Amino acid sequence: MAGVKPSCTPLGTSKSLKLQDDSATAHAKSFRAIIGALQYLTLTRLDLSFAINKLSQFMHQPTQTHLQQLKRVLKYLKLTLNYGLTLKKPSQLTLHAFSDADWGGNLDHRTSTSAFVIYFGGNQVSWLSKRQRTVARSFTEAKYRSVANTSAEIMWLLNLLGELGIKRHTPTLFYDNIGATYLCSNPLFHSLMKHIVLDYHFV
Repeated sequence: MAGVKPSCTPLGTSKSLKLQDDSATAHAKSFRAIIGALQYLTLTRLDLSFAINKLSQFMHQPTQTHLQQLKRVLKYLKLTLNYGLTLKKPSQLTLHAFSDADWGGNLDHRTSTSAFVIYFGGNQVSWLSKRQRTVARSFTEAKYRSVANTSAEIMWLLNLLGELGIKRHTPTLFYDNIGATYLCSNPLFHSLMKHIVLDYHFV
């Protein structure tokens, strides 16, 4: 990989990854070894979380397409070797969170992927990219589950900050679905969404 051209993005957007494609099988042991090594990078590189999470779903049966995308991640790393987690002194100790989800992005199981990043005083302190366990039957449901996971993480961080004696501020959660907003704020909608697991309604 020394002489390869670096990539500007960790994953390609032109082709969706799936378990069964028309390409030949790849060497599973080396694929798993590289993925295992890359998982440690997600501790300080949130820009790699989604790509590594996505490729980890094919570790038991990787194909040449998956291997090409894994090589693209390595090319992206070559370009971004100086990237990392930057911490700075904040002017205000506030919590801001951003939540998102794709609906049915997994072509094999039609599950969605939740993702969030939480900033404390402008510094990234928590992030996650994870496949949802159940199939969401609407775009709003996929977004709402992601908001619920983000809310749980915010509550945990608020408790941690309280134990450390840091004054609590009202956190702000950003997401981009008006249906999820109505569902969070209006309990009358809850009776219409009984197919969502009840513990999500603590939002």
